[in-house]
Amino acid sequence: MMSFKAFQNWINKSRKGEKLSYYRGYIADPTIQRIAPTNDRVRVDKFRRQVMNAYDDDLVTLVQRKHGALDYEYIAIRKNALTPKEVEKVRIGTLAKVINGVSK
Repeated sequence: MMSFKAFQNWINKSRKGEKLSYYRGYIADPTIQRIAPTNDRVRVDKFRRQVMNAYDDDLVTLVQRKHGALDYEYIAIRKNALTPKEVEKVRIGTLAKVINGVSK
Protein backbone atom coordinates (compact mmCIF):
# COMPACT_ATOMS: atom_id res chain seq x y z
CA MET A 1 0.00 0.00 0.00
CA MET A 2 1.30 3.42 -0.84
CA SER A 3 1.45 6.27 1.65
CA PHE A 4 -1.03 9.12 2.03
CA LYS A 5 1.69 11.55 0.98
CA ALA A 6 2.66 9.56 -2.13
CA PHE A 7 -0.96 9.39 -3.29
CA GLN A 8 -1.40 13.12 -2.69
CA ASN A 9 1.80 13.88 -4.61
CA TRP A 10 0.51 11.81 -7.53
CA ILE A 11 -2.81 13.72 -7.47
CA ASN A 12 -0.92 17.02 -7.49
CA LYS A 13 1.48 16.13 -10.32
CA SER A 14 -0.39 13.71 -12.58
CA ARG A 15 -1.99 14.59 -15.89
CA LYS A 16 -5.31 13.57 -17.37
CA GLY A 17 -5.35 9.87 -18.27
CA GLU A 18 -2.40 8.84 -16.11
CA LYS A 19 -2.96 5.66 -14.09
CA LEU A 20 -1.79 4.67 -10.64
CA SER A 21 -2.04 1.22 -9.11
CA TYR A 22 -2.59 2.27 -5.50
CA TYR A 23 -3.44 -1.01 -3.75
CA ARG A 24 -3.15 -4.75 -4.35
CA GLY A 25 -5.13 -7.22 -2.28
CA TYR A 26 -8.64 -6.97 -0.88
CA ILE A 27 -9.21 -3.42 0.35
CA ALA A 28 -12.60 -4.22 1.93
CA ASP A 29 -10.98 -6.57 4.45
CA PRO A 30 -7.18 -6.53 4.32
CA THR A 31 -6.90 -9.22 7.01
CA ILE A 32 -8.12 -11.94 4.61
CA GLN A 33 -6.32 -10.88 1.43
CA ARG A 34 -3.93 -13.38 -0.10
CA ILE A 35 -1.10 -10.89 -0.76
CA ALA A 36 0.51 -9.40 2.36
CA PRO A 37 -2.44 -9.67 4.77
CA THR A 38 -2.44 -6.97 7.43
CA ASN A 39 -4.23 -6.38 10.72
CA ASP A 40 -3.82 -2.60 10.32
CA ARG A 41 -7.39 -1.99 9.18
CA VAL A 42 -7.33 1.59 10.47
CA ARG A 43 -4.48 2.57 8.16
CA VAL A 44 -5.99 0.80 5.14
CA ASP A 45 -9.42 2.32 5.81
CA LYS A 46 -7.95 5.82 6.18
CA PHE A 47 -6.14 5.40 2.87
CA ARG A 48 -9.29 4.02 1.20
CA ARG A 49 -11.22 7.08 2.39
CA GLN A 50 -8.53 9.38 0.95
CA VAL A 51 -8.87 7.69 -2.44
CA MET A 52 -12.67 7.88 -2.26
CA ASN A 53 -12.43 11.59 -1.38
CA ALA A 54 -10.38 12.15 -4.55
CA TYR A 55 -13.12 10.31 -6.46
CA ASP A 56 -15.85 12.36 -4.76
CA ASP A 57 -13.94 15.53 -5.67
CA ASP A 58 -14.05 14.37 -9.33
CA LEU A 59 -10.26 14.07 -9.56
CA VAL A 60 -10.04 10.38 -10.46
CA THR A 61 -11.96 7.47 -11.92
CA LEU A 62 -11.55 4.26 -9.93
CA VAL A 63 -11.29 0.81 -11.49
CA GLN A 64 -10.12 -2.58 -10.34
CA ARG A 65 -8.64 -5.65 -11.98
CA LYS A 66 -9.24 -9.10 -10.52
CA HIS A 67 -6.17 -11.33 -10.45
CA GLY A 68 -7.64 -14.13 -8.33
CA ALA A 69 -9.64 -14.89 -5.20
CA LEU A 70 -9.32 -11.92 -2.81
CA ASP A 71 -6.62 -10.51 -5.08
CA TYR A 72 -7.52 -7.24 -6.76
CA GLU A 73 -5.46 -4.42 -8.19
CA TYR A 74 -7.05 -1.04 -7.43
CA ILE A 75 -6.28 1.65 -10.00
CA ALA A 76 -6.93 5.40 -10.06
CA ILE A 77 -7.11 7.19 -13.42
CA ARG A 78 -6.55 10.95 -13.34
CA LYS A 79 -9.44 12.96 -14.75
CA ASN A 80 -7.96 16.44 -15.16
CA ALA A 81 -4.94 18.53 -14.26
CA LEU A 82 -5.01 21.04 -11.41
CA THR A 83 -3.87 24.63 -11.28
CA PRO A 84 -1.41 25.49 -8.46
CA LYS A 85 -4.24 27.09 -6.46
CA GLU A 86 -6.39 23.98 -6.86
CA VAL A 87 -3.50 21.76 -5.77
CA GLU A 88 -3.29 23.56 -2.44
CA LYS A 89 -7.06 23.56 -1.99
CA VAL A 90 -7.35 19.83 -2.68
CA ARG A 91 -4.38 19.00 -0.45
CA ILE A 92 -5.87 20.88 2.49
CA GLY A 93 -9.43 19.69 1.86
CA THR A 94 -8.51 16.02 1.41
CA LEU A 95 -6.29 16.05 4.47
CA ALA A 96 -9.06 17.64 6.54
CA LYS A 97 -11.56 15.03 5.34
CA VAL A 98 -9.23 12.16 6.25
CA ILE A 99 -8.34 13.61 9.66
CA ASN A 100 -12.00 14.24 10.51
CA GLY A 101 -13.11 10.86 9.17
CA VAL A 102 -15.49 12.44 6.68
CA SER A 103 -16.40 10.31 3.72
CA LYS A 104 -19.20 11.11 1.28
